[in-house]
Amino acid sequence: MPGKRGELASTTDPEYETCLQLAIDDLAEGTHKTVSAAVKALDVSCQTLSDRVNNTH
Repeated sequence: MPGKRGELASTTDPEYETCLQLAIDDLAEGTHKTVSAAVKALDVSCQTLSDRVNNTH
C-alpha cells in the first residue's frame, strides 16, 4: 500500500530539513540561480522551498 495521503517527507526523512536549509543557503549564495534548480539538485519540495524562501511557510 502506498504512503498515507498527507505524509510529509520531513516526518519520514530526518535529513529533509537539512536539505531544505542547504537549498535556501545555496540560493542566497548564488550556487543555484532558481528555486527549481535547487529543487532538482537537492530533491526537496518545490512548494515548500518556495514558501521558505518567501517567508510564507
